[in-house]
Amino acid sequence: MPGRLRGIRVHLSGSTPGGADTEQTHSIALFVEKFAQAVLREGGTLIHGSHPTFISPLKVAAKRFIATGGKKDALICISQDFI
Repeated sequence: MPGRLRGIRVHLSGSTPGGADTEQTHSIALFVEKFAQAVLREGGTLIHGSHPTFISPLKVAAKRFIATGGKKDALICISQDFI
């Protein structure tokens, strides 16, 4: 699945802020999911620190990517076994 980001490693570091309300939490999770999908779709490798608030949206993006033929190693989790 080559794309414009082929060979590029994109590092994602962050978390949902502690005081975020439900709408903010949902919006951040949706952004993380869509961002991850875009990086993977374009051939990039996504590296993240596995903050608990990002695990769920990243797993959704990764599972979709893998289901369409993407390679599991395109998403790298620094601190735990991710998928």
